[in-house]
Order: sequence, then C-alpha cells, then structure tokens
Amino acid sequence: MNKRGITDKPFVSVYYLVLGAFVLVWFLGGTKAIAQNTYFKQEYHGRDIALLIDTSQIADGEVKINYHAQEGFNYQIGDGKVAVKEKIPYVAYYAEDANDTINLEKEGDVIVVRKNE
Repeated sequence: MNKRGITDKPFVSVYYLVLGAFVLVWFLGGTKAIAQNTYFKQEYHGRDIALLIDTSQIADGEVKINYHAQEGFNYQIGDGKVAVKEKIPYVAYYAEDANDTINLEKEGDVIVVRKNE
C-alpha cells in the first residue's frame, strides 16, 4: 500500500496491544501459581508418583503402595508420564513397564500402585 494518506500503523498497534495483553496475562498467571506455591507442589507430587512407579517396578515380589493425592490437582498417569494439573500442568516421566505388571487405580483421594508377579 504505497498510496498517499494510507498507513498500516493502526493495524500494527492493535496487534502489539493484543500480543502485550496475552503476555501480561500469561506472566501474571505463572507468577500467581509460583506465589501460591502450587507449581512446586505439582512438581513434587508428579516426581514422587513417578518415583513410586519406578521403585515398584524394580522391587521383588508383590508391592502395594497407597499415595494420598493432593486435593485440587488432577492426575493423569499413563504412557510413561505423570501429569499433575491445576492451572499450569507439570509432567514427570517414568520408565514404562515392559512386563505390564503395574496396576494403577484411584480410590477416592488415594492413588494405589500395585505390582503383581
């Protein structure tokens, strides 16, 4: 657009305003999660459950572990990963069971990890 009196600046300004608003909302959401200490709790629970699954795979014999889940978090366990979600998801990984001897169940607010031989 090389015509006199026509400019692109209003469109570019609106684009930058929308982009700036998006970055501000994202930054404030992340800061709120860190300030409320929820992200660190998610990280702790995700790593802890992944470690329990890895440990139960290594252990000899039958194993049953009851893990009390944190209220307010959504847990998705499977395909070699533990996803703990509230607002910002945290994902921890574990070694997948080649023999398919690990059973995961949720009973109320308790996650049960069982290994059957």
